[in-house]
Formats: sequence, C-alpha cells, structure tokens
Amino acid sequence: MALWASASELNYNPAVVSLVSQLFASGSWRKITAFTDVENRFMKLIAEAKNCNALTVYGEYLFQDGKYDKVATMSTRLTTQSQKTGLLMPQLIDKVRKYSHDCKAIR
Repeated sequence: MALWASASELNYNPAVVSLVSQLFASGSWRKITAFTDVENRFMKLIAEAKNCNALTVYGEYLFQDGKYDKVATMSTRLTTQSQKTGLLMPQLIDKVRKYSHDCKAIR
C-alpha cells in the first residue's frame, strides 16, 4: 500500500484507484485520516465520470455496501454521459445496468 500511496500523492490515477480498491476491501474507507487526500482524489475521478476503472470500483463498492439507489443513479448518469460524449465503454454501462437489475431482484 505504501507504493500506491506514494504514487497517489503524485496524482497517478491508476494508483489512486488501486489504493481505494484496497481501502474498500479492507473496510478502511473513510476511517483512516492518512488516506483522506487519496479518497478525495478518487471522489474527484468519480465526479468527472471519465475513468472507467474508478467508476467500476466505486460501483462495486456501492453494490456490496447495499447502496442500490446510488447504483441505479450512477447507471443513469453513465448512460447519459456516454451518449453525450462517447467516452465510456459500453461494457461498463452494461455492468452497472446488471447491478441495477440485481438490486431490483433483491428488493
């Protein structure tokens, strides 16, 4: 994690996404103040909606955390963004749609 943290400090986006993925997996998201800057960088990537890897990691986190409404909102936003800009891969949108469908089945 130290290597990812160092690279994240230099705004290397793949390291930001990898480190946050580990924070999600370990249950440390928003619990360790040393990673606040990295978490903020990650949320900036999510807000920009241009990094497919960040969006995938965040979508999986939301789904696993039971935040199904946010997954559905994210799916709608990604579809709209993709239609306007063509920047997002259709596979990612399909994955988020599948999560949304699974969420409805769970309810």
